[in-house]
Amino acid sequence: MRFQAVLCVLATCLSLGCSSGGSGDQDARPNILLIVADDLGWSDLGCYGGEIDTPNLDQLSLEGMLFTNFHVAGTGAPTRSMLLTGVDSHKTGLGGGLGQLAPAQRGQPGYEGYLNQNVVTVASLLRDGGYQTWISGKWDLGPEVDQGPDARGFDKSFVLIGRAANHYVERGTSPDHPTVEYRQDGATTHLPQGFYSSDSYTDKVIEWIGQGRGGPKPFFACLSYTAPHWPLQADPRTIEKYEGRYGIGWDAVRTGRFDRQRSKGLIGPTAELPRRAPGVRAWADLAADERRIEARKMAVYASMVQKLDANIGRLVAHLRRTGEFDRTVIFVVSDNGSEAWVPAEDPRMKRWIAETFNNDPDNLGAADTFVAYGPGWAQVSATPHRLHKGTVAEGALRVPLLVYMPKNERPGVRSRGFASAIDIAATLLDLGGVKAPDGVYKGRTVHAVQGRSMLPVLTGARTRLYDPEDAVGFELFGNEALVMGEFKLLRQRAPFGSQRYELYDLIEDPSESKDLGPGKPERKRRMIEEYEIWRSKMGVIAPPEDFDPGH
Repeated sequence: MRFQAVLCVLATCLSLGCSSGGSGDQDARPNILLIVADDLGWSDLGCYGGEIDTPNLDQLSLEGMLFTNFHVAGTGAPTRSMLLTGVDSHKTGLGGGLGQLAPAQRGQPGYEGYLNQNVVTVASLLRDGGYQTWISGKWDLGPEVDQGPDARGFDKSFVLIGRAANHYVERGTSPDHPTVEYRQDGATTHLPQGFYSSDSYTDKVIEWIGQGRGGPKPFFACLSYTAPHWPLQADPRTIEKYEGRYGIGWDAVRTGRFDRQRSKGLIGPTAELPRRAPGVRAWADLAADERRIEARKMAVYASMVQKLDANIGRLVAHLRRTGEFDRTVIFVVSDNGSEAWVPAEDPRMKRWIAETFNNDPDNLGAADTFVAYGPGWAQVSATPHRLHKGTVAEGALRVPLLVYMPKNERPGVRSRGFASAIDIAATLLDLGGVKAPDGVYKGRTVHAVQGRSMLPVLTGARTRLYDPEDAVGFELFGNEALVMGEFKLLRQRAPFGSQRYELYDLIEDPSESKDLGPGKPERKRRMIEEYEIWRSKMGVIAPPEDFDPGH
């Protein structure tokens, strides 16, 4: 498989017209751009049925490949560790998220709470193989200096240390962390005037492309956005544009997305729109003032997604102007599904927010506000899937993935086959012609890459990456899932699940509405056995049933 994939890479590089010769020649391998959005839901982009204006990503989907069955971990740090290593988060050190650990997990292998030394990043391997390596944006894989990106293979870095921050200034997101730290190339730095997260992170990558242009080395760049993660903040002019669009409410917007997904063929005729999420009221039952505030929240969120799209468009335009677009492979993915938690409902957060920010309805979205859009709109972002970030339901695990390959002879193709976050790293290494270590890296023992290269799917050599009997497991905060072909085994804890194993057909029933377990006892039994095998291999330590990971 790997030999065939490398042949595909060589064929792609030759089609680009690049030379590969002596030391002064341009390296024939492609540039690699990995773009990671933060809490972007499956249906938020226009190409996935959303009503938000995302023309640049929609165009990228038409020129590249759109994946409808791509899965990640249920929260950000585990996913980001998997994207950069190709190893399951229970081996990378983020098995319990970023410090969200039960007592029995603390100090155990795979639960260090940061990217441990038992894995090696694609940045390290690609740099060893002759690539320039850069990261701009969020780094929530370890707060210490020796855990930062410059210690994990990146030549240049400009990063936020931590999970989230104000998008304009160095203000934190809780009373325990009222300020945040940014680092450039390992040293603490401060934000310039006029900073806005999506704009400034993109500026850095454009700057580095300019600095590296004309040299023999290709680049690997990770553009790690913090948008559209709360606090929701955006340009007031764009917010006003969207307020009217969301005045119709989350029930009507969700139905509109569902209908467009069906008309686009993104979901099949048997798919159903799931019931309203627990605790979400019908839009018609909200008072007029409540509807106005809720519409404003979603308008801010949509503005952030539009700004994300505009910056990706700006970066693509720069690549075109500099002649780099036709030798750059681009991945665009989200780190997890939509976020339903409302910080202001936490008693300590509620007091801090009230004392620190100006959340007047007309001011929502400004730099001095702190707001999240909550479960009503989170279920819209997840359409047609169920639940949200922090679970292992499809609303948390299934995210958008767009891949652009230069000289693509099959533009606009959709892949409906299953793939997951651990497969990205294997794909990046194949693109770079770099071999992953098999157990040892520079004298230290490391886990081998577990994922599979997606290049055969990207080039059309295969229609699916995984066979129907291949089993891939997921676990987060004691919630359990396993995917085998079209089937998914799910055990979701309270308050969002039944706490028993259920079985779903993800092709016929992507909303996980019909438990097939009673009618398919043998299939369910087999998948429970496969999950136990996977759990043992990954070293999963389940927290107690009443464990609350917090936020």
